[in-house]
Amino acid sequence: MRVKYVLVLVAQWAWGMGGFNYQLPVGTGDIHAIAVDDSGNTYLTGGTSSPAFPSTIGAFQTQYGGGACPSPQGSGSGAPIACDDAFVMKLNPAGAVVWATYLGGVGEDVGDAVAVDGLGNVYVAGITSPDVQGANNFPTTVGAAFPAVASTTGSAFVVKLDALGSRMVYGTYLPGVAGGGKVSMTLDGSGAAYVAGATSPAHINFPTTTGAFQSSSGAATTGIIVKLNPAGSGIVYGTYLGGTGNNDVTNPTAITVGGGGEVVITGSTSAGDFPVTGGSFQTQSPGYAGSAFVTKLNATGSGLIYSTYLGGSNFDQGIAVRLDSQGRAYILGQSNSSDFPTTPGAFGPAGIQPPWAVSGAANSFLASLSADGTSLVYGTYIVGAAAMDVDASGNAYVGGMSQRGFPVSAGAYQLCFPGGVSGGFAAEFSAGGALTAATYVDGLGTGVVGEMAVAPNGLLSIASTGDQAESAVSFLIDDPLQKDSPCLSPGVVNAADYYWYSPSEITAGELVTLEGAGIGPDVGVSGSPGPNDLLPTQLAGVQVFFDELAAPLLYVQGQQINAVAPWELAGRESTQVRVVYNEASTNSVSVGLLPAVPGLFYLGYESQQGAILNADGTINSPSNPAKAGDIIALFGTGGGPTSSAGATGGYWGVSTNTLLTLPVTVQIGNVNSRVLYAGAAPALLSSIFQINVQIPSNLVETAEPGSSATIEVTMGSQGTRTTVTVAVH
Repeated sequence: MRVKYVLVLVAQWAWGMGGFNYQLPVGTGDIHAIAVDDSGNTYLTGGTSSPAFPSTIGAFQTQYGGGACPSPQGSGSGAPIACDDAFVMKLNPAGAVVWATYLGGVGEDVGDAVAVDGLGNVYVAGITSPDVQGANNFPTTVGAAFPAVASTTGSAFVVKLDALGSRMVYGTYLPGVAGGGKVSMTLDGSGAAYVAGATSPAHINFPTTTGAFQSSSGAATTGIIVKLNPAGSGIVYGTYLGGTGNNDVTNPTAITVGGGGEVVITGSTSAGDFPVTGGSFQTQSPGYAGSAFVTKLNATGSGLIYSTYLGGSNFDQGIAVRLDSQGRAYILGQSNSSDFPTTPGAFGPAGIQPPWAVSGAANSFLASLSADGTSLVYGTYIVGAAAMDVDASGNAYVGGMSQRGFPVSAGAYQLCFPGGVSGGFAAEFSAGGALTAATYVDGLGTGVVGEMAVAPNGLLSIASTGDQAESAVSFLIDDPLQKDSPCLSPGVVNAADYYWYSPSEITAGELVTLEGAGIGPDVGVSGSPGPNDLLPTQLAGVQVFFDELAAPLLYVQGQQINAVAPWELAGRESTQVRVVYNEASTNSVSVGLLPAVPGLFYLGYESQQGAILNADGTINSPSNPAKAGDIIALFGTGGGPTSSAGATGGYWGVSTNTLLTLPVTVQIGNVNSRVLYAGAAPALLSSIFQINVQIPSNLVETAEPGSSATIEVTMGSQGTRTTVTVAVH
């Protein structure tokens, strides 16, 4: 079968000499919260069950508290597991550990929030639960508001440590404030701590205060807002916050405080009668499954300044909230709604899935409310966002998880996608909601920005969450003094199926795609064979090297290059890949070499329809299907060695019988299929192979013309990493 067409697929610190990337020793802790002070120190808290956590000499608690705790529900075995201790760590502006301490007893103790006052005292809030024996000896102090535990299921705690991390100034329980699984905390200028959490009034009758906004509740789970005095010896006020129905669930997840002592809380509520104020942005619950809310309490906790729902027609929840100097609230949340209220010109309007979206990542929103809560200043989707902080001027800093393609800006901390399936990102939005700067963020293990804090000079401290190798990184999103230079992303991928795999693996002779930033001209340029019938190895100022070998170039552009991995790489175990553009070289990327890495070309990545020819030479498609028993032609790259060596950058002859030397098997619709030919694709680039295969006559047929069957190819021990489909009638 002859091919009748050619396939063309074508940071810098204000206090020091740079940012830092601190990584906890593997398996020694999970970071849950981060804070920075005005001197550039970073503070971390979370949970650890490791005796190897790097506590420091002279710290408040240098030894793991131990204990056996119930296994998580649904974990399988039901056997007890090691309890967590909370931990607290201070890093200096260079990323060195100043001090680190455990914080816990024999039960399950986890830090959820951390803050620091002007004198360097560190405040931590979290959840503590008893061990399998019902014991809980979380450390508290004499004279604390609640020195003894009052719940057999779990309580919040608040602890104040001195600036050296060596002494507990105060430690108190907050009985029963654990219904939402975590708590949040904020701190005012006097050192008073404000805590938001959830509780079940039927199980814990929290001691609300006289004159509180809600002194009682009949809800299944309701919010609880508590202000502790600066000494931690009593509560200034304690109030419930939620609806009145006995099945209602209200779960505050974040709290922040204004200069006058008023607090703003966000979270989620299923209550149709959640207390809202007249004239607020949304006075009726918009979501049938529940909605985010934003509530501003007065300084005495006795009344609402404003309160509003915030969401679309499905379930939405707020996960972070901040105030600027003008009293505007900024809310980051997760949305299951396709109609969350966005504003004209939004970065992420409703109904549009951006190219950088990671499959399965949360569809998040960023919103800003006017100071009186009556109007939406801006609202936008930001897919994958998970953390936020805001400076006094109303610039919102957002971090999360993305694939390649996020709109990074000039001078970015990291211009290039870090590789793998996903990477971290950090972005800055103006007070009006416009994207002003963005960068990728590497060095986070899973590549997910989980927590974020911004210093007064715009320096970001961010942390990953939920990974064995927890990291904290500090940097400026964009540095006007930084000169952008070309950089290469670590993924070098098969140009047919575009499968990203870390670490990258290719084979000699494969047509590959490289990605990066500044690696070529702004407008793409295609290469064509020269007088020697070979593709050029220099094109529009671009060269690509695999070790010392210059690669033939099919297409070059500032963010993408299609090149041929030289056939001369055969026999090597790995290669170093780099790009030179206008004499400026990128970083080198290490790539493994395998005998074959087969990938099949697509007509459309979204449909997964393969680039396949029917027996009559026409293109296979749902409107032009093949029949069971027909012979079809598949095309791909990365097939490995051939019986006659291919010329690097050259083309196969029109009449050729050059065969792939590795054994080839093909399954169509999970049925082994007869391979008639597997070798060079006549007249095409010598990187491209062709397989002629018969559609099995026993392939299950359907009633619909053009139904699709998946195709998988194996060459030697390597199979295609993605599947294409063929339309079969």
